Amino acid sequence: MDNKFKKIHDYKKVYSYLYKMKEQNAECFIWRFVGDQKFLAKVNLGIFRKTKKEFIINPDPKDLEIYSMIIGALDEVNFYIPSVALIFRCVIKDQMGKGEVILKIPEFIAQIERRKFPRVSTYSEDSAKTYFSKCIMINKVNTQYFQKTCFDLSAGGFSILASKAETHFFQKDESIENVEVTFDGKKITSIAQVIHIQPIEPGENNDIIYKVWKISFKFIKLSTKDFEYLSRHIFEKLTKEDIAI
Repeated sequence: MDNKFKKIHDYKKVYSYLYKMKEQNAECFIWRFVGDQKFLAKVNLGIFRKTKKEFIINPDPKDLEIYSMIIGALDEVNFYIPSVALIFRCVIKDQMGKGEVILKIPEFIAQIERRKFPRVSTYSEDSAKTYFSKCIMINKVNTQYFQKTCFDLSAGGFSILASKAETHFFQKDESIENVEVTFDGKKITSIAQVIHIQPIEPGENNDIIYKVWKISFKFIKLSTKDFEYLSRHIFEKLTKEDIAI
């Protein structure tokens, strides 16, 4: 997937950005690969000490066991803040009681480019589906019911593959109400806006055997709860190659 990250190296900007996340009480996770499996644990951003270039984190009680496993005896720890698609790595300076850890402010932070949120392919694994109805006027009103496997998915939207005949039901920039997307067993309902329609030819990396059309949608009025769910669980599915920075 095209998850490209841009780096911010300026210390003042890095500090300001992270402190802003603390002030906003942004959802924050530490994470680690064990083999090919990724583990995430929610953490709280604590005290920031600007002159010492350090800050403190403590674990969310619900994730304490995974938190302890991730921290372990490591010298560094990875962070992810879903609301702004931010990744960074911090050196551990000291481990204190009750799970508190003192970390060095990172030398840089990395944020996703082009798209606002990380995107994963869901087509080959059939891990996300969408359901909605669409009307079109051809002499009379025709209603088409769509049940599709999502081609890819992010917290910002999704795409499907359609036949040439099916593309006549869609127009760029139009909005469709009551679009349902199921992902890892959870159903999400939102308004979805068509943002792009493009032909796709079969290729080595897309599991497509004949020419189709990719229709991309943007979520409109996605609830905060659903957004946070997608942000976290999509990030969990990114591989080591997907999140290289």
